[in-house]
Amino acid sequence: MPRHPAALVAALVLVAAGCGGSGGDKAGGREETLAKPVAPVGKPVTLTLVSYDDLWTSEFAAAARRLSGGTIRIERRLGGGALLDYERRHVERVRSGEADLVSVGARAWDRLGVTSFRALVAPLLVDSRELEQRVLESPLVERMLEGVEPLGLVGLAVLPGPLRRPFGLSRPLVSPQNYAGAVFGIRYGGVARDSVGALGATAKAYPIGSLAGLDGAELDVWTIAHDGYDAPGATLTANVVLWARPETIVISRDAFDRLPPAQQEILRRAGREALATVLARIEKEQTQALEVVCGRGNLKLATASTSELAALRAAVQPVYDELERDGQTREFIAEIRKLRRGVEAESVECAASERGVSQLEGVWESNVARAAMVANGASAAEAMTYHGPGTIELREGRWTFRGDRATVTGTYAVAGDALRLTMLTCTANPCSPGAYTDYIWSVYRDALTLTRRSGQAAWPRLVAKPSRRVG
Repeated sequence: MPRHPAALVAALVLVAAGCGGSGGDKAGGREETLAKPVAPVGKPVTLTLVSYDDLWTSEFAAAARRLSGGTIRIERRLGGGALLDYERRHVERVRSGEADLVSVGARAWDRLGVTSFRALVAPLLVDSRELEQRVLESPLVERMLEGVEPLGLVGLAVLPGPLRRPFGLSRPLVSPQNYAGAVFGIRYGGVARDSVGALGATAKAYPIGSLAGLDGAELDVWTIAHDGYDAPGATLTANVVLWARPETIVISRDAFDRLPPAQQEILRRAGREALATVLARIEKEQTQALEVVCGRGNLKLATASTSELAALRAAVQPVYDELERDGQTREFIAEIRKLRRGVEAESVECAASERGVSQLEGVWESNVARAAMVANGASAAEAMTYHGPGTIELREGRWTFRGDRATVTGTYAVAGDALRLTMLTCTANPCSPGAYTDYIWSVYRDALTLTRRSGQAAWPRLVAKPSRRVG
């Protein structure tokens, strides 16, 4: 299979360990896009930013650099995922002067005495991407960010994150009865801990990449696909969103005060500038991840009934009673409920894929000329290696290409008319173990046609001409 850098980067998103990845150029690690040049603002300055991964940080850094005309450079220092409480540790690094900025989940602040973000992660409240966008584009955000100031910090941005749903390992999680006696995995946060307890389960932090010893966890679809959590028997409650997972970016007061006012304002603008980019990235990641887990066929989607949804809300009411003892939090919750009017809770569902799997399984043969491969984007070396007669066999989630000069193996996933091929091994170069390519497929009279999906990488060999069934 050819080397497609974009596809390889995307493949790493799905196979690297970590809740949101572990550094490097992953999905969300976007370089600056071409835009109208901006005159330099102030003298060049380099700020250090600590975070677990590159999600959110690269988009914020790119916006700051673009808006400043290149004078604000943010150097990202990533890692710390081995710690259960890594977000607290990163905040302390900024407060001690070890770094200038930090990117952490809004969920973590209440354990540091900051209460202003609790409404954002209140249970069953922000339950759609549309509502999350409305909230983060509203004046509420500036007031929430003010809550970090007593810690010697300045809040710069709150960026959107994925929607977290109940993920069941030992049982479906659709009603409070399902939570009774369960051990439920969360990322550190007081609201999440209290909410899980109100549902009848014991909240437990867990190391990134492992759900051992848990009956369930709060997860989004991308994390499930990314870490391979969709083992046989696992369930995801499709129509319940426990909470969203927004990200905050703050800077130390000392570092902020060293900047001229124009650069201070650019850092504040960078968060607003990055909002649309982050939203688009999350939507794409979640959509593609849903296709992957649905195609694998291991994860079952459960649906809570109307009465079960009502029971879940009743169970977490004590959490709201406690949150609303604080006047500001009570006001924020009320404002979010107003913004929620007319917005439906977001659900997920798999496209029907059984027909696709049965039609695709088999052995398909084609004879592709070098010129046809080059015309479809292959390099000369790739066309030399993979041209000529060959077959691709798709069976029970695994595929094998056999040609005169190379054999390639991998796995595949089907979701409706979408097909994803992930490469695992190859016997000749050029090849890219771990890369995936995406197609729209159709079968007519025993001929398989694969076409490129818009914006996605494809193997020129497979899209150059249809294949005919030979087995």
